[in-house]
Amino acid sequence: MENAEEAIIGERLDGTITSWNFGAERIYGYTAAEVLGQTIYSAIVLTEKREEIEGILNAITRGLRVNRFQTKQLRKDRKVIDVSLTISPIKDAHGTLTGASSIVRDITEALAAESERKRLINELQEALAEVKTLRGILPICMGCKQIRNEEGAWTQLDIYISEHTDAKFSHGLCVPCAQSMYPEIYEKSQPKND
Repeated sequence: MENAEEAIIGERLDGTITSWNFGAERIYGYTAAEVLGQTIYSAIVLTEKREEIEGILNAITRGLRVNRFQTKQLRKDRKVIDVSLTISPIKDAHGTLTGASSIVRDITEALAAESERKRLINELQEALAEVKTLRGILPICMGCKQIRNEEGAWTQLDIYISEHTDAKFSHGLCVPCAQSMYPEIYEKSQPKND
């Protein structure tokens, strides 16, 4: 129990702390000497979360176990952290309910990472939606290859794509166009086969 990464806290049904391991010291910042005999309400439970925890302790008195309940709690430095709680009833040798044991995991960083992951996914989806604006039917002239923009005006294809994406263009001539538009220059540029 002492070497566990998680906080393992024993409490009476009224919330009085009866045991506090090193994991609890690491997560909450209090030593065992500072909190033993205090209530969880005065040490780690936010005022607005008191009813929530009282409800959980009431469920424990009915013999229920609470698995992976997420809430916010308070560190000694007054920083609010996100935690996942598993709370189990403690019974004596006669089967009489005497308290509860809480296993607490600090999930603050995991939730922040998940939030960042969702933000990045949202940004990527928005970027993909912008790229998708070029999908669908776009009117293009069969002769000059100009494209009709959203306002109905004809514009060069490269200009339209540059305005709607991050694409940049350089210009050149493909072989068929060079042969048809500048046949003399094309012929002179080809190596002579002797």
